[in-house]
Amino acid sequence: LMAERREQALVDAEDMLDQARYEGEQKGLQKGLQKGIQQGLEQQRQVLLRMLERKFSPMPQHYQVRLSQAGAEQLQTWSLNVLDAQRIEDVFN
Repeated sequence: LMAERREQALVDAEDMLDQARYEGEQKGLQKGLQKGIQQGLEQQRQVLLRMLERKFSPMPQHYQVRLSQAGAEQLQTWSLNVLDAQRIEDVFN
């Protein structure tokens, strides 16, 4: 009876360790994914900033602020707008 309890305790402990390991791996993957997304957004902002500065230099501060706060979809829209814009206002409107 004692041997069975010890065996069950070992099985339970292994199950808990497996679960903890799995949860740790999932958290690590999620953190890595979030970091990658943030790095991608920052790179997208930098490319758009360079395009805007080249075409419309100098770039007003309030547009730099908007750029720094924009999400991926907005950055993509603005990046396409740069191609046809005659004025910097055309990019952000």
